Amino acid sequence: MILQSLMPWARPHAPALTAQGFDARREQSRLSTEVLRRAAHLLAMTAGDRGSAEQQVQQFCETLAQASPHLSLCWVWFGDADAPVIKPHIVAGPASNWAAELHIPRNLLTEHGPAYKALAGCAPEPFNVNAWSLYPPWREAARRHEVRSVLALPLIPPMDPRRGLLVLYADTPDYFTAVGQPLFEALAELMSTVLSNVARNQQLALAARTDVLTGLPNRAHAQAELLRLAQAEHHHPVSLLLIDLDHFKSINDGHGHAVGDAVLVSCAATLRETLRRSDELARWGGEEFVVWLPRTGLDDAMCVADKLRRAISARPHAGELLPGGRRVTMSVGVAQWRADELLRDVLLRADRAMYAAKNAGRDCAVLAPEL
Repeated sequence: MILQSLMPWARPHAPALTAQGFDARREQSRLSTEVLRRAAHLLAMTAGDRGSAEQQVQQFCETLAQASPHLSLCWVWFGDADAPVIKPHIVAGPASNWAAELHIPRNLLTEHGPAYKALAGCAPEPFNVNAWSLYPPWREAARRHEVRSVLALPLIPPMDPRRGLLVLYADTPDYFTAVGQPLFEALAELMSTVLSNVARNQQLALAARTDVLTGLPNRAHAQAELLRLAQAEHHHPVSLLLIDLDHFKSINDGHGHAVGDAVLVSCAATLRETLRRSDELARWGGEEFVVWLPRTGLDDAMCVADKLRRAISARPHAGELLPGGRRVTMSVGVAQWRADELLRDVLLRADRAMYAAKNAGRDCAVLAPEL
């Protein structure tokens, strides 16, 4: 009772002004047809992997805010259920500028408010606000934007680890009760489905360009990135390193594929840790890796190759992976990508240089000759 006396926004029927021209049945019909139609269109779009989750939700919120003159604001937040602060990530509606500055810290009062209660799994309950609220954000919303009714709904997309909130503001007291709360709960479920579709599409897209074993980009992704780099950096030197782990077949044959996989994972991690942040690494296939060094000449590329070679050879737990303390080594072919050269040609030169390193005794880097 004490908390309720301090928080008039928590009382479902607090005194409030009544907006003129409100027809609950007409409002319900408008939202049921226009919003659900557009939302279903967004749902179909996500099946085609069009846009990010944020873009889809932004369109959803804008559709919802535009569907009724009585909806002052629609905002969405994503995060952890125990978040210390809730700050809208996506906003739409006439009060968007105000909502963009809104932040709700977790404390004794706000934990009994709609946002944190919805996040905690409590049943959604619409409530009225007024211009005399003791809670400053509600008081400001009521005075500046004539907000009179608020509903906070949880977003729980099955295929997205994030949790979220959909919060709606209206200019009419008891708006959500009069129009029908189940309609808005259905909209929140539909938005959760949209987010799930986007998350699934993103997971599939990531899987298509990621090597399952090492977590590195795979060959297809590397080729696409190299072609993109060729266009973006054609005025700057780009060096390419083709890496092959030495005697890897004997590792698989002598110690089993489980050990071989562990060596690949270990080497991938070592290469990634040793490279500069601006350098790129991918698994090219089997025991081969490719590294491309933007804006890097051949002298520096050879230094990078030698640094990587020494890091692989000195890996502390290589002896644990390979009985008998056998070291893991690698051979590297280094080539500079000329502006007028096709990707297949620079890869061929790097491949020949890598085999030259093999023939030179392995555990070394060889510079590809110019054609």
